Amino acid sequence: MTSPLPFLGLLLPLAATLPAAAADLQPFRMPWNDASAGVTNLQAWQPRPAGADGRVTLSADGHYSIAGQRTRFLGADIVAASAFPSHANAEAHAARLAHFGFNAVRLHQLEAHYDKPNALIDYSTGTSRTFSADRLERLQYFFAQLAARGIYADVNLLVYREFQAGDGLGAEISQMTWPEQARLGYRTVERERCLDGQRPRRGRAG
Repeated sequence: MTSPLPFLGLLLPLAATLPAAAADLQPFRMPWNDASAGVTNLQAWQPRPAGADGRVTLSADGHYSIAGQRTRFLGADIVAASAFPSHANAEAHAARLAHFGFNAVRLHQLEAHYDKPNALIDYSTGTSRTFSADRLERLQYFFAQLAARGIYADVNLLVYREFQAGDGLGAEISQMTWPEQARLGYRTVERERCLDGQRPRRGRAG
């Protein structure tokens, strides 16, 4: 068995230098709203706005392609109330995502029934057929800021919608579990038509 003493002899001098080395260390902070120029800013890697070079298509070998060039997506998941930031935060979030090279986001659980006061659907109306005008405007503004930075958005529809008796489905709807309601929801296209009729500020999906 090899004696550990030679290794200890190497480590002891190193350990003696640690306090001095620690005094020279500087904090490494990554502010949530950092979009400053520098080697870590990858904004220049992606064309702006999203779709500027053409639509995303599938190549013959099954890869995503834009204008005949293979492309890859690095994305983040933005869930529920986080998809409705203030205008100032929407600009800051989009800038920071682009700063670190993100070029796609998934906007998910927008109609979250577990957080009704902050959901895209205004459940206070007694139905699930009305959007909150304020949160819809915030979503559209955020969408526009993302697109302006070259970031594509995958908007998930019909994820956590909770149907209400006021939707004309009867009081029995409240007795159904959420997964049961979700299966029922796939037969309804009204909400998708509503979103299609209220395009984001950029005018098209890209």
